[in-house]
Amino acid sequence: MRKLLVVMSGVLVLSNAIWGYLYWSRTVSEQTIPIAEDELSLYTMSGSGHLWEITGHKILISSDKIMRGRGKLTYKGEPYDLENSRYIEITFRESTPDGRMETVSSNEYRSLDGPVSILANVEQLGSMTSPYSSGEFNKTKMDYENTVMEVTWEDDRGQMQTEIVELDIEGEIIL
Repeated sequence: MRKLLVVMSGVLVLSNAIWGYLYWSRTVSEQTIPIAEDELSLYTMSGSGHLWEITGHKILISSDKIMRGRGKLTYKGEPYDLENSRYIEITFRESTPDGRMETVSSNEYRSLDGPVSILANVEQLGSMTSPYSSGEFNKTKMDYENTVMEVTWEDDRGQMQTEIVELDIEGEIIL
């Protein structure tokens, strides 16, 4: 019970920090919708595959924007397996209301002259904030629950590997 209370408190503090950042980073011209009319939803997600684990991936939805990202990606294998890797791509896909999967963000790291520091580059994934795309207003919690992350990387032997990790919503806050 105590552990649950600590986790929920952490999620609450984190969501308030994210909301505060988004609110205060707006310019005056962007603040056209009174804050009382805004509904804000935050989904915190995680998932684990055979070799990769993601924690703290967030989807923050406001009335006019959506932010995705800020997760931490961890390689569960031996670090030396990635020592000389020169490529990694991380792609997030979400379900659409009509059942298709659509790519919502993708990051690629590539080096032609030496290894990419994969473990350093995935320690804290970036985020992307954008206006809604077409069909975004029709998405439900279930569509976000069907988010997957695909990691494609070159291993130490120069072989391309791919793993798909299903994400689950582990925390939800609606303000």
